[in-house]
This record gives sequence, C-alpha cells and structure tokens, in this order.
Amino acid sequence: MEVLSGTQVTLTCKHSAFPEPDVEWSVLDEEGDPLPNAGYEIVNGSLVLMALQPSDSAQYVCSVTNFAGTTSASTTLQVVGKHFILLLFLNHSFFIILL
Repeated sequence: MEVLSGTQVTLTCKHSAFPEPDVEWSVLDEEGDPLPNAGYEIVNGSLVLMALQPSDSAQYVCSVTNFAGTTSASTTLQVVGKHFILLLFLNHSFFIILL
C-alpha cells in the first residue's frame, strides 16, 4: 500500500474467532524496531497511523490469538513524500519542475 507523507491510514485486522481473540500489532522494518511510542492508536483491533513519514515505511503485522492458537497477516506500507509542481515562464517558454 502506498500513501502520502503527512496523511493518516487505518490498517484493519479482520478476523472471526470464538472466544474473541487478542489482537496485537508489530512492525518489521529494516532495523527490526517495535511500533513507535507515539503516532498511532489501536481502535477495535485496527491500527491507526497518524502523520505518516517515509520512515514509517515498513511491513506491519497483525497477530490474532485465543486458546486455539495464533495466526497472523501482514501488509507492507510505503510512505512517499508529497510532490509539488512548479511552473516557470522564462523567455516565452514554460518549464515544469516536480519537487
């Protein structure tokens, strides 16, 4: 999944189990870091990531556990910078610059 820097995204961990399982989220990035201490919240088992930055690009893993066992699923999140278009008019010529 590719999203723009500065935006918010909700990663949903859909599951069906009885009894209701525990849902945990983790992140697998190049450094093997756990979820950051801030910038996210877990709402009804979904992971809400706020004000995303390119450094938040990683594989996010949802693990679901109850007495029957544990299963997991993952998604890869790629955060890209916002692009700006600059139009220049010089000597009767237009130039388009992507920033």
